[in-house]
Amino acid sequence: MATALISEVCVALSVIIALFSEHFIQPCDANAFLGKGLNVATGSQNAPEIKKMLLTWALGGEGTTGAHGMSEEHLHFIQDQMRSTFVALPKNMHGNLGHAGVRYILHRYFLQTHAMYVKGLGPDGDTWNQTSPADIIEDRVPSYVQGLFVKQLGGSGFNEDDLGVLAATLEYMVFEDQIRRLAMAFQVHGLDHLDNDDAVASEEQVAEVIETYMQIFLLGNKTTLKEADILTQRKAIVAAYPNWGETQGFLERVRTSVLHSVPGSSKKFSFNDASRVVQEVGTEYAGFQNSACQALKKTLLGIEDQGSGRVKIQDFYSGALGGDESKWQFSESIPYLRNVGALDESDPAQLRVFISNYLQSPSNCIVSSSFFSICCLDECEGLLSQLERRIAGADATPADISRLVGALGTPPTAVVSESLQARLGEIATQHEGLVPLHGRLFAQWMHHAFPRECSYPHRAGTTHPLTADEFMEETGLDSKASKGEIMALISVDEVGELEEELDGYVLDGVQVEEGGDDGSGVLPSPWDDAEELFVYRENKPPVKPRNIVVDAVSKLVLLAALVAMSLNAKAIAQATLASVRGGKGSAKKVSQCE
Repeated sequence: MATALISEVCVALSVIIALFSEHFIQPCDANAFLGKGLNVATGSQNAPEIKKMLLTWALGGEGTTGAHGMSEEHLHFIQDQMRSTFVALPKNMHGNLGHAGVRYILHRYFLQTHAMYVKGLGPDGDTWNQTSPADIIEDRVPSYVQGLFVKQLGGSGFNEDDLGVLAATLEYMVFEDQIRRLAMAFQVHGLDHLDNDDAVASEEQVAEVIETYMQIFLLGNKTTLKEADILTQRKAIVAAYPNWGETQGFLERVRTSVLHSVPGSSKKFSFNDASRVVQEVGTEYAGFQNSACQALKKTLLGIEDQGSGRVKIQDFYSGALGGDESKWQFSESIPYLRNVGALDESDPAQLRVFISNYLQSPSNCIVSSSFFSICCLDECEGLLSQLERRIAGADATPADISRLVGALGTPPTAVVSESLQARLGEIATQHEGLVPLHGRLFAQWMHHAFPRECSYPHRAGTTHPLTADEFMEETGLDSKASKGEIMALISVDEVGELEEELDGYVLDGVQVEEGGDDGSGVLPSPWDDAEELFVYRENKPPVKPRNIVVDAVSKLVLLAALVAMSLNAKAIAQATLASVRGGKGSAKKVSQCE
């Protein structure tokens, strides 16, 4: 597969060289060589036009796109989705984003658009500048492609075009993962395919394949690839995923819509047909899955403590002790809740669970890939995005924020409460009278203003979100609390305080105020004065100006590699099938670029 990919990249590069030679390189002239009468013309085609021509060539003709949806229009869609955040983030002296900014904006794009947590983009309890976003694509794309990203980040930074290409590259990696899983599902059901366009499956077989694909997606490494085991696991999946019936209905709706299928039809479908269904499933799954997240949130709000966006630990565990099997899902142990940042320990005599932090924790994500997880949609993202669009800058005055945030409330109000306005003033005093939108203190303020939608932002380094399996492997502790532990924890005396001595910690500098934030009696949330800016305004020494010709060619090389990878879906599927068969067969050798 790797050699085939290199071959396709070589072809793409050959086209670039031809295009570049035609439009940028002029006939050699002795005077020009000596520096006399130098006249470098750029030709009639500019870089965007050449990029469009290259896309048309790579995707097989005018107006066509690959199964993965890569197109110039999709790149524009990605840029449109990120634009308000890009405009609002602090920039370097070139008006672009550096490592932390690129990582931050990509993380938010995938969360908001796909409810997807891409590993390596999120801070994972640390600061945003710990790793480079270019590290994520290491070992997944040719090394020189990663090198172009690294060079760009280390130079003048990323503009909107660069961000769009990198986001599209990451999206393609997701599509590549989907294709591998679909190939496994085809193999399980004995539907071999030598040509992706061969019509080999009936509608009933496609339906079975798509359900098997989703089963592999949900169970990840916990599934096997034998048909008998797949069918057995499908019977048991209802216990692990109570909404499996709704999932089957969702899959049927998407399949029927994509294939325009008619019940009872004898029409056959190809692997490419099935891949289009799988892609659409991936596109719509975030919205479908979020209905389950909202049901979970509704249950937690039913036991919320005084409108605080938090739940007392004994109420959190009460379903497990009351014999209500539907609530046994709330059984994460104290150490695990602390690890993922869902535990409020500001009052050691009464532990609570942050509802939003809990919903966003890895325990509520579907982890089916080493590359990404599907999580609950972050409702705070929508609120922050509205502020970014209206402010169109990295910071604003307390008065402006108070007015704009008041309009976001339900119901809208002219201004926010006096105590929240005072908090904005305190933040502004640390930043020359303005409030940075992309810092820990404003995120904490948003949690106070919208405790049910916005997570409490812990200090960097105090949490380390892990999946349940990762937590058990790293710590040796169980991520679930036993019934005995729960009984001991929620044993209370007549005034409702915990009898047991709790071995917890309180965050340094956390304050718990008297009364509610707005005088309504709502239980106040903790407040920590420590500021941490997620993205700094960079003031670097000027770098050497880039040669516009070299810059254009570098971007074309990067795009050529991306579209060449997109043409490799067939090779991916065939390699996966060969692996599933136990290594039978081998890919044909192709010559590599010399």
